[in-house]
Amino acid sequence: MRMSENKENFQKDKEMGIIDHLTEFRKRLIVCFAAVGIFTASAYLFSNQLLSFLTYPAQWISLTSLKPTEVFMAKMKIAVIFGVLASSPIIFYQIWSFVSPALKKAE
Repeated sequence: MRMSENKENFQKDKEMGIIDHLTEFRKRLIVCFAAVGIFTASAYLFSNQLLSFLTYPAQWISLTSLKPTEVFMAKMKIAVIFGVLASSPIIFYQIWSFVSPALKKAE
């Protein structure tokens, strides 16, 4: 089937095959991962500010690193957490857009 035929069938019957569902799911997953990646990369650029913001209440404590990669991993964990939090509206929208066509009006 061609894409135009798939769209016509979707509009007429509002039923999708397994391949159509998997294609739609893949598109939604790509958008979610791209959003998390973009927000994580932008949060990593501000990881020093985020780290100082998070450690501000405990100013009398100094942070020490015992391994060479520990500082990088701490900044990366902070960036990923803030990336997921910042992209959560996009993720929830993608989940809702995938699930909502299957729900009935009463649900």
